[in-house]
Amino acid sequence: MIKKTTIALITLLASFGFAQGQTVKTSVEDSPNKTKKIASNVDGVSSIEDLDAISLFRFAIMSDHKGDSPYVGNYGSVKEKSRLSMERLVNWTGTSAFVLGLGDHLVNSDGSDPFLDFIQNDPYWRVNFYPNIADGENQAFGSGQDDWGSGKELFNYVDDFWGRDNVVGQGNGVDYYVFFEIKGFTVHVIQLHYSDQGPGLIEESRQFMEEKLTELSRNKTDKDIILVLAHSVKGDFVKDASFNSARKDLLLSTADLCVSATIHTFERYPEYNIDYPNGAVHYNSGAASQTGSTHGYMEMHVLDNPPRMLIQYINLEDNSTRQLQTDYIEGSGDPTLALVKEINGPSYVVDWNTLIGSSDKDLLPENIASYKIQNIETEKYIMTKLHEQ
Repeated sequence: MIKKTTIALITLLASFGFAQGQTVKTSVEDSPNKTKKIASNVDGVSSIEDLDAISLFRFAIMSDHKGDSPYVGNYGSVKEKSRLSMERLVNWTGTSAFVLGLGDHLVNSDGSDPFLDFIQNDPYWRVNFYPNIADGENQAFGSGQDDWGSGKELFNYVDDFWGRDNVVGQGNGVDYYVFFEIKGFTVHVIQLHYSDQGPGLIEESRQFMEEKLTELSRNKTDKDIILVLAHSVKGDFVKDASFNSARKDLLLSTADLCVSATIHTFERYPEYNIDYPNGAVHYNSGAASQTGSTHGYMEMHVLDNPPRMLIQYINLEDNSTRQLQTDYIEGSGDPTLALVKEINGPSYVVDWNTLIGSSDKDLLPENIASYKIQNIETEKYIMTKLHEQ
């Protein structure tokens, strides 16, 4: 089984060697919290502030907090813990270019979710939050989780959502496309309504995805970053949706990042990169609060030379300050380390010791090539082992 073998593969890739000339300690140390630590001598990028400094910009993806706000824990038996995680999320994402939601932002059917009051009144979230409509939103505004599309009322709680110049709706009130032009890059995002109750990913949503990806694929450059987000039924929307072969090929060969939600565990689905080594990397977004694996959110730093994203999970539960992901997050599925995804190119586990910035003038081209080759070979090794299972 893939999920049961990935922990062993992570340990193997550490012993495989992250970068030429680097000494990496490979022991897996026990930790009192929900993570396991792969120890290394982190002296290249030694803090998340260093990473911010060498990146052009960053953005975040969050989900599954069931109405919690940074002021009030809303739901379940972990209200204060959830409130604290949301407080950290709001503080730590405040200088992100934008925040993408992936659904289950709400839960109460009487309109009492504290998150609604928060996004209406917070000056950053009112204008920089781009939610996904899923089962929690349908439950909050409709007759139940399976009341398809009724959660669209959430868009009325942020400033002029459908009037924003960068938002293009599908016409059904829930699916949409949004783009962000920042420092020479364009981030393209396709948000799909895929509740884990009800009819699933309906045909008009599939057609919307297909048409937009086809359009984007015609002129995609290394400065076009394409994301497809859908909440899903079981945590992997690519699998859950049972796309026909043409749509699946279009999705995985055109997008750079696919993200699902609903299962409250941060994990990567590396099996898709066996057949698409330069294609989309696919994740589950974890959960910003509530139960499941470690509270957190996905953070993407965008760098140039080469154009790429650094993808990691920011631990809200165990860290009182924002930290690099030097651990793998342990949940019910595949644990994963921070990853580099080159735009239109391969993905590979990041080595914080040798990470190069967007404009490091001291690095010669041959040194950059050596770094890339070493880490790409590590990723190929993982894919080979997965293929053997």
